[in-house]
Amino acid sequence: MSQLTRTYAQTTLIASNDKLSPAFLKLHNGACFGDSGGPDLQPGTNVVLAVNSFVNNNVCGGDTYSYRVDTQPVLDWISANLHGGSLAH
Repeated sequence: MSQLTRTYAQTTLIASNDKLSPAFLKLHNGACFGDSGGPDLQPGTNVVLAVNSFVNNNVCGGDTYSYRVDTQPVLDWISANLHGGSLAH
């Protein structure tokens, strides 16, 4: 079995005055077009905090927006779509 290499950029959570839902995190990282749907992990772990949604830059180094996975509607969707339909939270 080949070994996988994880590529990542350091991410900083920044305060957002944007008029988006509070379900979005505004991050400053190296996400690029095509990274949508990828996870934003808690540093040093495999814990998914949010899913990359969109970027508003074309240089792969500006601000990005990710949808939090700890909101009740998301937890309900995950639970309904997991095999067996249950999620411990």
